[in-house]
Amino acid sequence: MLQGKSTDGSGSRFTPLVVLELVSDTKEEAIAWLLGRIRDRQQDGGWIRRPLPISHEKDNPNIFLVGASWQRLLSGAEDLGLFKEFNDGSMRAFTCANKHNFKDFNENSTDIVTTNQQLFYLLDTLRAKDETHIPGYTQAKLYPGKSISE
Repeated sequence: MLQGKSTDGSGSRFTPLVVLELVSDTKEEAIAWLLGRIRDRQQDGGWIRRPLPISHEKDNPNIFLVGASWQRLLSGAEDLGLFKEFNDGSMRAFTCANKHNFKDFNENSTDIVTTNQQLFYLLDTLRAKDETHIPGYTQAKLYPGKSISE
């Protein structure tokens, strides 16, 4: 798994989650559609897509680093209904409004949400809208409302 944190262009913290590598001959309309889905989530403070520096040995421009802002990780924990230990020792569903009341919550740590939970949330939130297939690939079926990773 990817380690480390950096900031995006706005100064927000960014946690890399996955390297997305599409085959070098992926159709442009499919790339545009997928990146559009990721950017849709970004407008909600969601997933961030960045071009990944490519080694000279690799001739594939379709490599991207996908991750999340700190706020998206917290919102994801809330959206998933994750139970975390509260300061009084009870287990409660995590909420952003009460984040400081959860045991071991720290503004400088993304540990409130495990890497597995982050990946699950990333894949689960990328859903087909009204498409029935991936643009450029009629054999790749999609079902409206379903995750595109299924």
